[in-house]
Amino acid sequence: MPSPLATLAAAAVALAFTAAPADAKRSVKILGWSTQPIGTTPQVKDGGKIRQCMDTGNGQRSLYVIFRGKGIAKKTRVGAAVWGGPPQAGSSAEPADADVAKNAFKWPVGSKKSYTTRYGFSFAKGPFGPQDINGAWNAKILVKGKVVRRGSVTVAC
Repeated sequence: MPSPLATLAAAAVALAFTAAPADAKRSVKILGWSTQPIGTTPQVKDGGKIRQCMDTGNGQRSLYVIFRGKGIAKKTRVGAAVWGGPPQAGSSAEPADADVAKNAFKWPVGSKKSYTTRYGFSFAKGPFGPQDINGAWNAKILVKGKVVRRGSVTVAC
């Protein structure tokens, strides 16, 4: 006859395995990156290289990571961060997970639906044209304060 402690341990393991599938159905994917001022269509896949920046008519330059999530409960806090590029871009250091979580948004759809969105920056026109954003950029996506996906892109335009 098993001891009560062994029975309790077996029950805890069984409970852990039954709770796991809810998170296993959650998927977050970085679709790519874009310098387009609007939309959620990537210019390049994650890990790619942007060779042509799509500046707005007034010379403003943007950079966005585009990601899709599914299996995330409505109103769950989801955060995103983008950092890197040249020093004048002002975001060369990776932000702390806690800082990203503070600025997280509430997921707008139920867990059975997928949702595609973007996160990034729009840089004002510099004194001699568009802002230089060339260099390596990174992104991370957090769900409930935990990093679930990381990505990168190189900008050379």
